[in-house]
Amino acid sequence: MRKMSKLVLISLALLLIVAGCSNNGNSPSNDGSESPSNSGGSQNGESIELTFQHIGGTVPAQTEVLNEMAAAFSEQNPGVTVKVVNVGWGEAYSMFQRQVAVGQAPDLVMLTGQWASEYQKLGAFAPVDDLVSDEVLDIFLESGFVKGEDGKIYGLPWDGSIWSFFYRTDLFEAAGLDPASPPQDWNEMLEYAQALTSGDQYGLVIPAAGWEPDDYFLPFMWQAGNEVAIQDGDGWVSDIGSESGLAAAQYIYDLTNTHQVMPKTVTGMDWEGAANAFVSGNAAMMFNGMWVANSLLDNEELDGKWATAVSPAGPAQSAVLGYPNTLHITEQSEHKEVVGKLLEFIFAGDGEGPTYYDRFCEVTGVVGWTKEFSSTEFAQNPVFQPFVEQVPVSYNRPIVPQYEEFRQIHFNPAIQDLILGNITPEAFVQSMDEKFNELLAQ
Repeated sequence: MRKMSKLVLISLALLLIVAGCSNNGNSPSNDGSESPSNSGGSQNGESIELTFQHIGGTVPAQTEVLNEMAAAFSEQNPGVTVKVVNVGWGEAYSMFQRQVAVGQAPDLVMLTGQWASEYQKLGAFAPVDDLVSDEVLDIFLESGFVKGEDGKIYGLPWDGSIWSFFYRTDLFEAAGLDPASPPQDWNEMLEYAQALTSGDQYGLVIPAAGWEPDDYFLPFMWQAGNEVAIQDGDGWVSDIGSESGLAAAQYIYDLTNTHQVMPKTVTGMDWEGAANAFVSGNAAMMFNGMWVANSLLDNEELDGKWATAVSPAGPAQSAVLGYPNTLHITEQSEHKEVVGKLLEFIFAGDGEGPTYYDRFCEVTGVVGWTKEFSSTEFAQNPVFQPFVEQVPVSYNRPIVPQYEEFRQIHFNPAIQDLILGNITPEAFVQSMDEKFNELLAQ
């Protein structure tokens, strides 16, 4: 795996250099005239097809907004079509890696924070601030940009998610708990979970299937005061093996193995599986992404039976997983200026009514990473307020290139083993510390 990773990175770097030297959409043609790909539309009767590679496709309302956006942009820009390609979360990283390596990257790509930082350092993206207006850039919170060491912006915020806490108010009442007083910290959450566990009903579920385990384990690390990875000079070293890392591992281990307030079957539950357990009443509390709230609001049988809350704090601090996914114009695109015009269309629109960005965030049920979002009617909804409130205490995965390989090969499977009781908390943190440091040393 180590050799393969280095070969991929070397190939990627070489191909990017070749792409940068080729006559792509940013270079003038031999006769000094502007290349067709530099225009805001097609030239000389030639058609332009832009590929927007988006992670999703399972939410019909999202797909509808994106398809409507693509059609409207094409109507305003004759000769230009936008092809929206949806890919799954489990394959998005490796797919983009292969596409860039063989010189077939999409024109516009959606990625998640840690991945975006990794590819930005490899030169996979074009500077966005050279291709969109200052007026568009000014609508965003600064924390949502993907920036390079040169200070340029290489990615704009897309849908921003916060992962936090849901609970069944009706099950709280049945267990003699006050539904207006959700747990405030780890100790209270355990006490509540014990009171809520009976028969087929468990106090808590945390999605831990497939590629998701670290989404829900990392917040416990941060709440315990663990940094996961810390800078050491020009490099990074693992912090998982510290006392705070052990505290988080012990807490998760105890939920299933000591106190048995969470079923071990969560290792087979993704976010949707956890939501189903919550809806059926098999789980009284859960951690999940804020987008789940939209589907719960649509379920009339749950009316008045559930609520959201700020995530219970750990022994060190309050912390949640939260960041915007980001959109990037790829360096390999031959139509960069047209893609820039598409971004203007998505984020600014015609100045009348909600933009396609606003509409996408609303139907998805997520945070729009803009300066005005917190004052919107959507953000003021009591269901979404706890998520918006936690934006200041949101953290992203470690921004180190080796983390994605670590989480897929080592971290996620080990988290599952920890939940199943196949490994002790002490062995877990020791093993993860060693595995992560091996990768960080490469």
